[in-house]
Amino acid sequence: MWHRGWFAVGMLACGGPAEEESPSTSTEVLTPGEHTTPVLPTLTVSDTGTEATDPSLAAAEAMYEPDHVVRIEFTLDEADALALSQETNEIFELLQGADCLAEPWSGPFTWYPADIVVDGVARTEVGVRKKGLIGSLSTEKPSLKVDFDTFVPEQSLDGLERLTLNNSISDPSLVKQCLGYQLFRDAGLASPRCHFASVAANGDELGVYVSVEPLKKTFLDWAFDGDDDGDLYEGTLSDVREGWLNTFEADTSDTDPTRAPMQAIADALLIADDEAMLAQLETVLDLDAFYRFWAMEVIVGHLDGYSGNTNNFYVYVPESTGRAVFIPWGIDAIFYRFQGFGSDTTLVTLNNAALTRRLWAVPSAQQRYRDTLVELLDTVWDEDALLAEIDRMEALSGPIALPDGGQRAAELTALREFISTRRGELEAALAEPSPSFDEPLRDDICLVEAGTLRVDFDTTWGTLESADPLAEGSSTLVGSLDPATFDLQGSAIAGEDSDYVAIAGLALETPTLLKYAIVQLPAWQVYEGARIELNGLDSVALLAEIDFAVSEDAVIVGSIWDGELVIDTYSGIDGTPVQGHFEGDLWSGGPF
Repeated sequence: MWHRGWFAVGMLACGGPAEEESPSTSTEVLTPGEHTTPVLPTLTVSDTGTEATDPSLAAAEAMYEPDHVVRIEFTLDEADALALSQETNEIFELLQGADCLAEPWSGPFTWYPADIVVDGVARTEVGVRKKGLIGSLSTEKPSLKVDFDTFVPEQSLDGLERLTLNNSISDPSLVKQCLGYQLFRDAGLASPRCHFASVAANGDELGVYVSVEPLKKTFLDWAFDGDDDGDLYEGTLSDVREGWLNTFEADTSDTDPTRAPMQAIADALLIADDEAMLAQLETVLDLDAFYRFWAMEVIVGHLDGYSGNTNNFYVYVPESTGRAVFIPWGIDAIFYRFQGFGSDTTLVTLNNAALTRRLWAVPSAQQRYRDTLVELLDTVWDEDALLAEIDRMEALSGPIALPDGGQRAAELTALREFISTRRGELEAALAEPSPSFDEPLRDDICLVEAGTLRVDFDTTWGTLESADPLAEGSSTLVGSLDPATFDLQGSAIAGEDSDYVAIAGLALETPTLLKYAIVQLPAWQVYEGARIELNGLDSVALLAEIDFAVSEDAVIVGSIWDGELVIDTYSGIDGTPVQGHFEGDLWSGGPF
């Protein structure tokens, strides 16, 4: 998940940044487990208790047993191992250009041959490659995909064709993914199984991974009672509306590459009459299952899923029904109270997607969602069972977890607190007046060149909360916003808030028009003499404007995705000077 620390940056001009609880810079990974929570009647998912007769089904059933900790050892050519570890995605490159939504998101990842031993069973010349879009990428502990027949046709692991190994670097607790996937299954939804893996490569111990069931034919066969020839699409920053449909990736050879099922949902949402829209939608989408999916994303706080960020999900259209079903994926940013992407996990809903926004605006549909949320809180959200499952997984993974300086213990404490208080939080949100979502859905996710910016600052540390930020320090803001240029003298403020450093230059361009530029980054990156890359993710710089003659709301006019912050003078002690500059090209748009 992409952390964005400046959501309330407009508050700077009025006395300091707004405080908000943000997730750890790490994410999540976990293990499965059969919860003792009640299992609802299955909607579209097969009975997981059915005895598996197909070799791949039997192999998957054995692999993903809740108490099964799999041991995996890779042997790769040293040059291949180094090359694999260094491959990466650059979100700046992915988002550049007004046509960035013209095709599915892809990565520069290469399949490398490797020998593998899984629980003592050896296979040679299997394919292994890095996985991940941005947040889970690592050079030291990469997330991995394994395909047994990439280089040896029809090779498998006793019928198992693929493995997906998530590195868990974003979740020191190690338990969130599998806990979350099980909750979706408890709600009667198709959801992958997962468990812990102890992984080594070329003799080096990499620690705990989470082995998540790949969403391929074997999963579809298991989850949809053998109906595995339908259309399967992966959604990564994808939505069922015009301009966004081409990012859906057809994920099986049987899948319609024209994305006609996704287009059918988008077309239904455009029907003006509410009842006619719902009737048409029912023919192309399993609406009952979608309400459960939507409500579960809200209950577990999946801000980076479909309803919160149009991200991290699959859609499957079984041949037998022709009605689309949403499937959770990439749930490594759940069980958090957080604001971002125009969403807030403390509200009664997440509503940053075309489908949820349209349904929320229809009273009868909104009520169905609310009723579903209440039902799932009553039948699936069992605090005692969830806490017991956390205890089970903690004990199971403890012996194979590498030392982490106490991060795991802290994350587990925060997770238990979330589990214990989530019901009351959502019940309180349900009792509040229905929130309105008046802002249009985002359409400017692609980055387009907008100008340049350089900010020189000289101020005093600890001035973020100044009652008069325009009287603090000094700054120059020089740059361009096509086609205009600016060269302004102003003030500067700087300090630390919630483990993040913020430095801002502020200048009045006219008596009522305030321009301000702010850079924000983790405090540990800041020291005297530092030269820090501004990448638009963990180190953020942007230019904003407030036209007080119109509103006190800030408008972000550009952000820096490939720039630099230089700290010339710094001690981090309130009342001492901080001096330096930041600069780079400005880009409009972006996913945040």
